[in-house]
Amino acid sequence: MSLHLVTTADERSWPKKGKVLFLGEWCKKYDRKSQWSKAESTVARPYAIDPDQKKDIHKYADNLFEILLCELVKELNRFHGVGHSKRYWYIFIGPWLHRYIKVILNRYGSLSQAISSHKISTTTILEFEKEDMSNLTYSGFVHSLNNDSWNHQIYANMLQNWPNIGLNFINKNVEQSSDIFKKEVKNKTLGRNKYLKNLVLIFFRFLTIFERKTDAVIINSYLPIIKEIQLSILLGQIPQLRKTPEVDDVCSDPSFRNKFFQNYKRYKGVERELRRMIHILIPRCYLEGYKSISMQSKRMPWPSEPRFVFTSNNFSSDELFKLWVAKKIENGTAYYVGQHGSNYGTLKGSEIWPEINTCDRFISWGWSSAYSVNKAMPAFVFKTISRSYGGYNKNGGAVLILRGPGNRDGCHDRCFEHISYQEKVLNFYNNLHGNIADKFTIRLHHGSSDKKTVDSQTWSSQNSKAVVDEGFTDLNRLIRKSRIVIHTYDSSGILETLSLNIPTIGFWSGGLDHVMTSALPFYQELADVGIIHLDNKSVEVFLNENWDSIEVWWHSKKVQKARLKFCNRYARRVSHPLLSLKKT
Repeated sequence: MSLHLVTTADERSWPKKGKVLFLGEWCKKYDRKSQWSKAESTVARPYAIDPDQKKDIHKYADNLFEILLCELVKELNRFHGVGHSKRYWYIFIGPWLHRYIKVILNRYGSLSQAISSHKISTTTILEFEKEDMSNLTYSGFVHSLNNDSWNHQIYANMLQNWPNIGLNFINKNVEQSSDIFKKEVKNKTLGRNKYLKNLVLIFFRFLTIFERKTDAVIINSYLPIIKEIQLSILLGQIPQLRKTPEVDDVCSDPSFRNKFFQNYKRYKGVERELRRMIHILIPRCYLEGYKSISMQSKRMPWPSEPRFVFTSNNFSSDELFKLWVAKKIENGTAYYVGQHGSNYGTLKGSEIWPEINTCDRFISWGWSSAYSVNKAMPAFVFKTISRSYGGYNKNGGAVLILRGPGNRDGCHDRCFEHISYQEKVLNFYNNLHGNIADKFTIRLHHGSSDKKTVDSQTWSSQNSKAVVDEGFTDLNRLIRKSRIVIHTYDSSGILETLSLNIPTIGFWSGGLDHVMTSALPFYQELADVGIIHLDNKSVEVFLNENWDSIEVWWHSKKVQKARLKFCNRYARRVSHPLLSLKKT
């Protein structure tokens, strides 16, 4: 039976009758079940969920990154009439390119798999008044990845350029929905303490008059603000509270874009699409707005000859910072990047992350030689520097920390993966003894707190006395009331609670396949003593048997030995952290 292909949850593209093939579970919004449940439908097989296929596609993406980066460096220099280094462009566009490749591999792979597996006869193409798919910045691109109308346009563009597809396209003119492009994530408001915060901003603006042109630039170090101030003083300079302004917006220029990166025609399949879509999706600040953002970066009121630059956050989506630091590096400024959370030095594939490859030195939370390019310098867990050991209640309950749905930014089907993950965690919870389950606080990710999401509805409907926290309560306060913290994925939270010697367990499916060879022995030792569990049954049995003796288990010699060995490598604490960081 012929099927009508539906690629997103934008219901304007759905047929009024006939059999439907939903490209993925993302088409079926939880709060719109009344609509999609009426359809005579099939859902296409999720893409790259098989562990071997997932591993292969991610390896393929990593290999493509270097190839496309070199092509783009040459093209951007030609297009803008400049002669910047590969490292310059790597800093500026690398984070976007890294994610762009995975997004296109996913969208193209999902379509290709569905087309080859099903007899599809029709699909609706929504024709918007304005069909510009570009965003101003990388953060805008990321924000669009879950937008139904934006994704519909991506799939439609691919299908209309698909060779010999034999599909009947049903074109439908529609008005552009108000949220079609939630382009940029604006800075958060100052909130209830806005007057105090305004006074702080005024005070730090006054301090800029004492700044020297050679002062180091420290911005968003991941240290608590008071510690960042103390670090500046230790370095012999007046502390500064730095903030980059928003990027000046520019309009998309189709004629301008159509002259950029047109070398795709000699390629086939997904490699053709990867190159063909670049001129459509590359953020405007890299193309139309490049001259404007270059001028903005020259007007930045920061030291003109900084002895070094240090950040643990702004290397990813702060376009002005990235361009500014790229120019400073070409003039000889040293560039230090600090570790931002988990997976650094442990996750397969992290070795190509732009922030690691573009800095002069990477300041880690403990490891020093995880990659072939050994530029890491071991420090400590930045986020726990102000906190003392312990900080839990041995007679309290448990905090179950859940993963958020995330963006659809992976090579594989992250939507299906998240649904499967939620089912496994729920199954674990429902198999706990009743008196234990009732003492849980279910900590949702703040991205799941919307009552329209399946996560919020699923956990709120459980027939238990557990507290469901929507992800906005201070997590440290929840931990202080609990006897154990349970992490449901390999997160930075595990590093933090282990470093603070707070009773901790982590569990996830898939074993340790994601862990680098050098990190495997350290993870395995945690698994051997019950800190890490690699299947639901293991963690269920552990909690049911040890609930009343968590304190004894945690402070046993074998558990503490494994914890300390792991922390010395990946989650260090040091006696004089700021002095050691100054030395670094």
